[in-house]
Amino acid sequence: MSAVFFGERTRVSNPMGGRVQQLDVLRGVAVLLVLVHHSPGGEGALLKAGWTGVDLFFVLSGFLVSGLLFKEHLRSGRIRPGRFYLRRGLKIYPNFYAMLAVTSVALVWTRTPFETRGLVHEAVFLQNYLPAAWWAREHGWSLAVEEHFYFLLPPALLLLLRWRSFQRAPLRCSVVLTASLGAVLLAVRCAMVRSGATAVDVLFLTHTRLDSLAFGVMLSVLWHFTPAHIETVRRFRGGLLTAGLLLTAPCYVLSNEHWLVLTLGLSLNYVGYGLVLIAVLTVRGSLAGPLAPVLAFVGFYSYSIYLWHPPILAVIRDGLGDRPLGILLYYAGAIGGGVLAARLVELPALRLRERWLPSGGPARLAPPGTPEASTPARAR
Repeated sequence: MSAVFFGERTRVSNPMGGRVQQLDVLRGVAVLLVLVHHSPGGEGALLKAGWTGVDLFFVLSGFLVSGLLFKEHLRSGRIRPGRFYLRRGLKIYPNFYAMLAVTSVALVWTRTPFETRGLVHEAVFLQNYLPAAWWAREHGWSLAVEEHFYFLLPPALLLLLRWRSFQRAPLRCSVVLTASLGAVLLAVRCAMVRSGATAVDVLFLTHTRLDSLAFGVMLSVLWHFTPAHIETVRRFRGGLLTAGLLLTAPCYVLSNEHWLVLTLGLSLNYVGYGLVLIAVLTVRGSLAGPLAPVLAFVGFYSYSIYLWHPPILAVIRDGLGDRPLGILLYYAGAIGGGVLAARLVELPALRLRERWLPSGGPARLAPPGTPEASTPARAR
């Protein structure tokens, strides 16, 4: 890959100053993959494999959210789970419950039948195990997986940080733990496929997908506790990027109901996207090219876009079906609606969060001794 692609010759201004542009670009790619996957009409590899955007989101979440706690530990010598839960809640809940409220009112207003229990399951983040308000659990299931991860992460890291083996060799310890968890969950997925489990169950359940988030945590350990390795990653990032993309390739060819995708394919996805993440993060400065600012803008609003795109899709499909105009309106509505909801609900809630529970000052994303830009914790 050329230096121009990696942004080493040309710096691109970031409209969301203070954020790490590379991360927002990856968020933008992830949410656009999901939008393409759900797009009405058409065929092709992206439409088949756009669901893997969620795998990229999982790796990003594991990396970033654990990084918040690692940085707190490195800064103050402690982790405060209660404060972490409150800050996460003010990030996730306002926009999510606003979406549930608006769509529920719309269903009642239009006299569209729906099951109240599904709405309750959505509200308590059990929609990936129990009947959900949205068909086939295709909307909130990933939010449930992430919510379960948020609750498990602080106690897990408190134990990890007190473990002497981790204190002596943090990266080696985290690699062993992550590989062990990955092997166990791969075996679980294989057993489920052999027993005839549906693709929905294998793809959507927390206990089959936590390894992707754990891989992000492992990369966070690499980033925050072993900065000496980052320069090595930087030297080989072209090869890592290529290898990462190749590892995800099977899911762009095979259906997400194929047994290989439901077993080893999910493991290859998170390893591949993890390599892409760590390679892109070692870029000095901003990514170059005309698409980078656009993707960063979409990535900034990716959570809200993901939340609101299914109800917008339902309205458009009801009115226009799979016609070209409907497809264009779907993308415009999903992105525009997500941006509007973020500005009306999510961003005001984050401002309140910073007033009530300030982040404690800027925390560097980059490990000590590297020149990467800082990113305030309030950005996530």
